[in-house]
Amino acid sequence: MGAGKGHTMRLLKQAASIFPSQAFVGIDPDEIKAVLPETELYKEHGHPHASTMVHRESTLIAEVCERVAFAIGANLIVDGSLRDKEWYTGLFARYREQYPAYRLAIIHVDAPPEVVRRRARERALVTGRSVPPKVLEEALAQVPPSVRALTPLVDLSVTVDNADDETPPRFREPWTCLRFSRQWDAVRGAWAERLRAELVVEANLRQQEQGYGRQCRASGRRLRCRIHPGREGG
Repeated sequence: MGAGKGHTMRLLKQAASIFPSQAFVGIDPDEIKAVLPETELYKEHGHPHASTMVHRESTLIAEVCERVAFAIGANLIVDGSLRDKEWYTGLFARYREQYPAYRLAIIHVDAPPEVVRRRARERALVTGRSVPPKVLEEALAQVPPSVRALTPLVDLSVTVDNADDETPPRFREPWTCLRFSRQWDAVRGAWAERLRAELVVEANLRQQEQGYGRQCRASGRRLRCRIHPGREGG
């Protein structure tokens, strides 16, 4: 809503040595909102809060995407505000119960309230996605205590300071780039192993398809050899 989550995650994705973004599936309700046809209709009719009107629909679609990602065993990053402490407490408990192999992490992107308000106004002018002032103020009040309450429920929680538009975001102590990077060594290794396995499967399938094609062509030649003499003899 103005803290700069999207900007920070884009920078992390570009810094492969810090965070293995290629090993993750990203799920962002805001990106889903942007491609919903009714979002553009609301904008065309001058609705001041078009993204708010499709919030429920976009979050439901995001939940479906999450379930698909979990079903195939993919690592995933879900963009969310974390403002509703009770809801996320139940969600994390459900994750633990239904997907015990997964580790949970919070990457909390933080900025001063006045910076968040300014960015929200600027984004509304550029994208047409405005946040109702009441919703923004509630988020500013609710997110910090919610993150503190949710931190004991996850395996990893870091805060990224994104207060300055002129300098890159920075990890807040006690976290550093090096320490954060080392947390993902196991993910990097597992992803590399999975990629190697997928490449082997793909190569085997390609060989099978090529072999099947050769068999079909050979079978076709034999078939023509049988037909032609009989036709000529008739």
